Amino acid sequence: MKPKQKRVCIVGGGASGVAAAWSLSQEDSFHVEIWEKTSRLGGVATSLELDSGIYINDQVQGGTPSYRNTILLLKELGWDISTTHMRISFGTGERQWSNIDSEASPLIKKLEKEIRRFGRVLSWVKWLELLFVFIPIDLVLKVLGFSADFRNYLLYPLCALFFGTGIQTPRVSTAVIARVFLDEDGKLFDYDPQRFLSQQPQVFAFPKLSAVYDSAAKKLVERGVKICSNRIAKSVIRTNTSNNNNKEEEEEKQGVWVIDDRGERAFFDDVILCCDAEVALSLLVEPRWLERFALRNVEYYYDTVITHEDVDYITHHYDTKADRQQQYFVRVLPQDAQKVEMSFHLNHYQPQLKTVGRPLFQTIFPADNIRSDKILYTRVTKHNAHTWKHFCFTVLFWRWLQGYRHTWFAGGYCLFNIHETAVVSGLAAAYRIGGKYPFEQDSQAKSSFFTFLRLVHGVGS
Repeated sequence: MKPKQKRVCIVGGGASGVAAAWSLSQEDSFHVEIWEKTSRLGGVATSLELDSGIYINDQVQGGTPSYRNTILLLKELGWDISTTHMRISFGTGERQWSNIDSEASPLIKKLEKEIRRFGRVLSWVKWLELLFVFIPIDLVLKVLGFSADFRNYLLYPLCALFFGTGIQTPRVSTAVIARVFLDEDGKLFDYDPQRFLSQQPQVFAFPKLSAVYDSAAKKLVERGVKICSNRIAKSVIRTNTSNNNNKEEEEEKQGVWVIDDRGERAFFDDVILCCDAEVALSLLVEPRWLERFALRNVEYYYDTVITHEDVDYITHHYDTKADRQQQYFVRVLPQDAQKVEMSFHLNHYQPQLKTVGRPLFQTIFPADNIRSDKILYTRVTKHNAHTWKHFCFTVLFWRWLQGYRHTWFAGGYCLFNIHETAVVSGLAAAYRIGGKYPFEQDSQAKSSFFTFLRLVHGVGS
């Protein structure tokens, strides 16, 4: 007789939901359903169609070579990535610096002693990471006497770019910021004791994300996954444990009821909530106090992102040199040194735009007016910040939440708000349910996966 399949509901069809479904679909022992509130998979990984057949990848752009699980999953779905090098310009005038110039800028020369001292601080953080993960970077730098110029014009703009934390950057965990320079598996830059940042690290750009996730949907359906598009989950009811002495009969009753916005319900053995923390908490009927505490302490912020063609805006507010093919522009606002504006030159990042004869930009939280006739699209995005509270009041408690009453949590908010974490979190939830980790042959991907599993699920290999 064919063994009974374990029924799993995945709420949310973004990167984590697709990764979880891909893992579980490798075996016949699971019946998997993805409940996605929109008409297609992908979550925040979207593509925006412009005129003349031009498209851009919106919100999610790419990553670093350390995103091994993401890259391998793309390859299994039949997609390759294109690579480039990260070129960044920070500030203008006397506060300008970059990782491109052959000579140090006046700001770098002015802060040379503090840059060297920051290297020693990084070594302390490396040895005392478990302590510094709960301490905000602004507190550490102020206590150690680092100047406002070092904090506001050097370190914070860099971290705001990498983590997308904007004005919340001073509250980011010190250990998280140190990992930008120290983590062998995930670091983006090598610390330069003279220039602070002198490399142009390799990065990759995603292929057309709408096509990637459309192909993922097709392959998942071929593997037996049921994709329920336009189905909005409204509540999750976990069955209570009774005092029945018959163990087999008791296990048969345990599971979850997932109810949609039309009042239709379905029973599953497990549910993986691949939605943000606010939605996850709203779905749970009678959440226990620890679930409420951890999920409520994931703080979300909203960014206004404008896709535009206003070259004058970029050249007026940023230090631009066309021959350097800069992709990222970051400036601290003159009226408030704690606020950062970022822009992206999409033509120098996304491969399909390299031969397009018109410059395309995205600007996050523009401080001045972009010409209305140059605006192509405006989007408000939602994301969580890597503040010290996130690690102290949420990440610290995941191991006691994962799997409680057949409920699992996946998404970037489980650790770092990046695409790789979303993918790994989905694979981890599937692994805990009984799925197979698909990238055992890749040592870097495997190391990243099992590190996440220990931190967020409290288990090893």
